[in-house]
Amino acid sequence: MNQISARYPSLELKDLAEVRRFVEEAATDVGGEVEAVSELVLAVNEAVCNIITHGYGYRPGIVAIDVIQNGDDLTIRLRDQAPPFDPTSVPAPDITIPLDQREYGGMGVHMMRSLTDEMTYRVTADGWNELNLIKHDALRK
Repeated sequence: MNQISARYPSLELKDLAEVRRFVEEAATDVGGEVEAVSELVLAVNEAVCNIITHGYGYRPGIVAIDVIQNGDDLTIRLRDQAPPFDPTSVPAPDITIPLDQREYGGMGVHMMRSLTDEMTYRVTADGWNELNLIKHDALRK
């Protein structure tokens, strides 16, 4: 198992490029395959954007990111101290409805689900939100 971590004590939307760069470099460094890494970067971007906008209300907030290689799997673990919110409980949107007739929202979580093989959420013993975005069989052969 390999793990590379970063902690952002005061993350804002303007810092998303830095987060994407960290995830791409760390996931590549632990052996991630190009397509899997690209999909995880997009999923992380959406998740962190949601943390900042919905969780922290557009205010700077702490986000810790771990890139973990375990066997052939890549996991991105995001931890934050925003109010608890479980994105895995968000119902799937009806994507058969034309865009102009859909309610606003919900597509970000749908995108995160589509780009990962597994998504888990929990509140840690010390009160942090923890979201794991997992890609199976995601290492270079």
